[in-house]
Amino acid sequence: MRLLKIDAVLAWPTIKVYEEVDLQSHECMDVPYSDVTEEQWAQTLVISWRWNLSKPAQQQPLFSPMSEPQFRELRQGLQRAKGSGLQYVWIDWSCVPQYSMPSMVEVLRSKIYYARARAMAVIPTFQPLPAEGVVRLLLSKVGRLLKRHSADTLLSTTAAAVLDAILAKDLVAGREYFSRVWTLAERMARHGRHEQLNHWLSLEAWLGMVVDAMLRSTEDRSASQVYRKILGPEAGQLLDSIMGPLAMAIDTASMLVVDGLEDKVARLFSTTVDIWHSANALDEAPTKDWLHLYLLEADLGVYQAWSEADRVWAVYSYYCWKQVDQGSVDGLAQALRDLVKVAGGIDSEQLFEVMGKKLGLQVVNTNG
Repeated sequence: MRLLKIDAVLAWPTIKVYEEVDLQSHECMDVPYSDVTEEQWAQTLVISWRWNLSKPAQQQPLFSPMSEPQFRELRQGLQRAKGSGLQYVWIDWSCVPQYSMPSMVEVLRSKIYYARARAMAVIPTFQPLPAEGVVRLLLSKVGRLLKRHSADTLLSTTAAAVLDAILAKDLVAGREYFSRVWTLAERMARHGRHEQLNHWLSLEAWLGMVVDAMLRSTEDRSASQVYRKILGPEAGQLLDSIMGPLAMAIDTASMLVVDGLEDKVARLFSTTVDIWHSANALDEAPTKDWLHLYLLEADLGVYQAWSEADRVWAVYSYYCWKQVDQGSVDGLAQALRDLVKVAGGIDSEQLFEVMGKKLGLQVVNTNG
């Protein structure tokens, strides 16, 4: 296992690939996993993030899948961690072999790292706000409205300040982090620690994610499914009520076609700030009930995957210790059958059929 020294990473221009980390200058320590002490785990931060770029087939000098905005976010997280007494950080790109040897063993074992490290930091992707249309105008109007309400509530004051920072950078954090199955698996490893959103990511990143989900949902309602879960029923309904008017404003490039949109968005942003400070409402727990709902909602777009099979493999090891061939169709079918059995319920055959079709399996109805 490799642990990077936080001070070393803070001196990098961006994160280094595993093969370029300098062992001679003590940028890291490589130790057998079984030799990592409890004291070292208590000084370790683990990074959960979305790669901004795909890995090249051949190693390229100085290439990093982490964008400049992501690296700035990482540096802020490392500074906070250092201030809390942490000394080490685990980042997959730098701590898992990428070109020199097979990486899958270490990738699969990394769930243990996410579970045992003292803290986790979330680094989403970032993208610019739309260059044309009414989005920037809408956000500016919402910011002014929040400032007018700042005398009444600290939430409005905070939301206005964070929104100003987003507009100044012209960047929003991407919604995809919370809706990907592999980052879901990393968060599930933290279950039981009672961590809140503000333990994982900056408020600017969190509000940016909600902004991005809100904007994307005008074209695809599934884009904000997981955010409805995090925001809770009341704020989720408020987000739903924004979709139609916002889509009309974006389509016409006019704020005059709808009334009261800024007020609704301002209330949503204040609630978003409140939830960041509150107990994490995203209950992604490795329980039977959660698994049943996860399988039931597979077609709703709550969680996304590059490969449909990843929907199974990302969560399988939380429920079953069986060694299954992940490279075969039979192995995938067996793993799905195992998960359905664990989830239980009177609709188990229906669950298997729905998920089996989504995975491209030849599903046979055993009930005849």
